[in-house]
Parts: sequence; C-alpha cells; structure tokens
Amino acid sequence: GADEYDKAVSYHKEMNLNMIRNWVGQTGDEEFYDACDKYGILVWQDFWLANPTDGPDPDDEDMFIANAEDYVKLIRRHPSIGMYCGRNEGYPPATLNARLVQTVGKYHPGMLYIPSSADDGVSGHGPYRAVEPDTYFAMPASKFHTERGMPAIMNIGSLTATLGEDHLWPSDDVWGQHDFTRTGAQGDTAFLGMVARRFGEEALESAESFTEYAQYINYDGYRAMYEANNVARKGLLIWMSHSAWPSLAWQTYDYYFDKTAAFYGVMKACEPLHVQFNPSAMTVQAVNSTICGTDSLTVKIVLTNLKDEEGYSKTAKVCLAEDTTIDA
Repeated sequence: GADEYDKAVSYHKEMNLNMIRNWVGQTGDEEFYDACDKYGILVWQDFWLANPTDGPDPDDEDMFIANAEDYVKLIRRHPSIGMYCGRNEGYPPATLNARLVQTVGKYHPGMLYIPSSADDGVSGHGPYRAVEPDTYFAMPASKFHTERGMPAIMNIGSLTATLGEDHLWPSDDVWGQHDFTRTGAQGDTAFLGMVARRFGEEALESAESFTEYAQYINYDGYRAMYEANNVARKGLLIWMSHSAWPSLAWQTYDYYFDKTAAFYGVMKACEPLHVQFNPSAMTVQAVNSTICGTDSLTVKIVLTNLKDEEGYSKTAKVCLAEDTTIDA
C-alpha cells in the first residue's frame, strides 16, 4: 500500500541514495512513483524482459508494445522518471527494441531509453557474494554499474519471525529457501568464512551470535561498495536495496523494514561530504558529491587500538570542487 511505499522510498532517501531501479518493471503501482516524486528519488524504469538466459522473448510483440504504450502514458507525468531500459543484462529482439525506441520517443519525448542494463554506456553482472572490502576498490568503475550486492543478514528478531524456532540454527534448507545458499550467486560459504576469520569460530555457535557478528560484515561490505564508487563517481545501483521476500541476501533493510547494518554502511558512504580510506591506493580521500564547491575543510584521521587508545593522528586542509574526490 501507499504507506509501505512511502516508508521504503523514505529509507532510500535516508541512505542518501538518489535512484531506484524498478527491476524488469516488477513494481507497477502508482503509489511507488508518488513516493519517489515526494522524496526526490529518480526511477530507472525497466520494461518486462529478463536476462535472455532467465526468460524468453515475448511471443506477441504487438501485445508487449500495447502494454508498453499504456505504461509509459501512465507514468510519464511523474517527475521521478529518470530513464527507460529495454532489457535486463541483454538486448531486446531487434524488432521489439526499435518499437520501444519509438514508444518512448512518442509518448515521453526527451526521456532517455537504453536497450540493455549492462552494455554499451553502462555495466552490470555483480558480483553478488561477499568479498573483502578492498576487492571493490580493485574493480575501478569506468561506467555506471547497475547491479552489485552481497548477502545481508537479518537481525535475530526478523530471523526468528522468518524461520521459526525449529530452524534457527544451524542453517538448513529453510535458510536456503530464504536465499542463504552456500553456492550460487549468494556464495554464503564465503560469508561464513569472513565471520569466522574476523571473530573466531565461536561467532558461529548460535543464530544469536552469528546475526550479531554478521552485521559487521554487512556494514563493511555495503559501505565499501559505495566508497569504491566514490572514487570515480560513475554511479552504482545495488542488487538489491529493498527485499520483496524475507531474505538473508541482497538488502539494506529487511522484509519487516528492520534496518540492518548494511543500511548504515550505505548511508555513511553516500553522505554528500565524506571522508574514506581507500585500501587499494592506501590513501585517505575526501569526497564531495554535491553541486557546490567548498574550501577550508579539515580532514582528520585517528587510528586507535581495540581499547580505544590513540596510536596515530593527522590532519590535512582540503578544498573540494563540486563533484570531486581527492586524496587528502
């Protein structure tokens, strides 16, 4: 309903995000677009074509185009519409693509249309599993990247509501039904390994300890995705920011609207004026993602041990032009 859409889109605003991808056009309610208008969030609007390996081409192109025309006429009044895309991770059939170009041009003139979500001027294809934060910095983005994500574990209350007491621990097939799979795109074996390496095997002794320590992995991973994007500021859409099913993967807040640590990692990384450590370049960077330059800023770095005792600190003066990232 309208309240749920309002809450979901307001969460994106709170995370300092400015675009939501309506993946393969799966959300068709006007309340979604109303909420995006309200909060100033752009919509990347897909048409209804999955990756060619995931879904067939339409049997009836005339029906598809009739639906596309109706849909464009329905949503074109919304200022939140940012662009249209023909297909997820591939191209529509040539005849259909030509007609989609015509449809957007006729019914929403001046609006951008691209055929594929992962080709030409944009890129995609993940990764979708947990990797160490510095991995994202080692994959410099030369284009707007449309899909990147990792598992995001719910807090214990949501996990209990999803799985029930009988399946809380250890992880079993019920976990798998909620997207916690050891192999495949999620690759949760890697996630478990990261928790164990950082916090010891005792972190994997219960659902309570696992969900607690997993939040650190959630935070570091999702923050690093966007901090890596800050280096060149080409743009990043994550798979996924909103969970349409009680899930243990690909979300920033869960199905019950409980914010995971991933939420706060994204919010921090995407703040308009930001300081970050680039582990690939081994530099401290200052980021200005606004349209206003600013000067006379001070960047301060402090290193502490686990007892919060300061071991090193340094400050630097920086001037930041609009839309820029510099080494401090």
